[in-house]
Amino acid sequence: MISGTQRTDESISTEPSQMGAVTPPRARRSISPTGVQVIAITIVAGLMFLVFTIFAPHFDSLSNIYTMAQVSSYTFIVAAGLTFLFVAAEIDLSLGANLAFSGVIMGLCVTTYGLNPWIGALCAVAAGLIIGLINGFVVTVVGVQSFIVTLGMLSVLGGAALVITGGLPIDYPQNMKSSLISITNGTIHGFPVPILWAAGVFLVCLFLLRFTKFGYHVYAVGGNPGAAREMGVNVRMVKLICFMLTGGLCALTAVLESNWLQEADPGAGSTFTLETIAAIIIGGVALYGGAGSIYGSLVGTIITGMLGTGLVLLGLNANWPELVEGVIIIVVVTIGIGINKRSWTGRRSRPVQILGMQAGGSTEPGRALAGFTRAGGSDGPDKAPAVQSGPPPAGR
Repeated sequence: MISGTQRTDESISTEPSQMGAVTPPRARRSISPTGVQVIAITIVAGLMFLVFTIFAPHFDSLSNIYTMAQVSSYTFIVAAGLTFLFVAAEIDLSLGANLAFSGVIMGLCVTTYGLNPWIGALCAVAAGLIIGLINGFVVTVVGVQSFIVTLGMLSVLGGAALVITGGLPIDYPQNMKSSLISITNGTIHGFPVPILWAAGVFLVCLFLLRFTKFGYHVYAVGGNPGAAREMGVNVRMVKLICFMLTGGLCALTAVLESNWLQEADPGAGSTFTLETIAAIIIGGVALYGGAGSIYGSLVGTIITGMLGTGLVLLGLNANWPELVEGVIIIVVVTIGIGINKRSWTGRRSRPVQILGMQAGGSTEPGRALAGFTRAGGSDGPDKAPAVQSGPPPAGR
């Protein structure tokens, strides 16, 4: 027994890992800055609903909730596409003009040319995709900054919509009957169908951005396009698809909203762009690219929708929501920049792009893409197993 003990002691003493070694503490899992923002805005949305329920008359009535949700659905559908674009470190200022122009295209097809509403809807969506394609081509191939390109497209499309219609809305025929009307603007036991469209867009975009190779590439391109290119990511194609996705969802919203209002208004998108950008910024989508989520954009849209209705029900002037949204944007962006600076303290600098304009930074491929790695190794044969581009893992 003694000899056995001696052998055990000897075996213990000869193990290198046991010679005075101290077991390191288990690493803590911390929440990413983006995760903190998402949690914070979710709490804010809940508190805001509670406050308006208590103080704003009829705010929590079912009819008011349905109306708020339907109006917010139109904003969110476009915000979902714009989230991809912002994460890829680009911007589109022509959202409202695209919405109005696509709606006018459908209105002309239905009224002037007498086409089936389904054909008109397809023409409108095709127009939106082409607009996104043009924006993306000029940005990625010609090399013009997206801020400038889409600002110009804003004037082109807005002016074209007004010229075509003479500045007057195109009213749909009152006797127009089509299954498209019920599919895009009907109700199911009183529940508005457009909310279901928004839910479908949410699920599809959430899956694309979080769980597909394309989504990983979007995060990598927005975080460090040079490093992503070194890893074999087609940066131009990723950004081009993001522009087309945004344009197509603008046109889809135009179809839904036109069928709801039974008209195509050339001035319908005058404030739509700023409302959509406000929603995703409040939702925590970063202006510098590489960070953001579909869920955050959804919560941001809900917050802006509640503001618009709640403040009016409190008896305030209808212009107050715009003022409050502006203040919230400034506060959220300021806090977001502060959190971002803290999270990168002591690390190497990375390229920062704000509104499609690059501000320089590190070009280390491995280090840059490592920040966007998801656990579990490669998800495809053409992706490097050691370094994988993608969104930061949840809870990190």
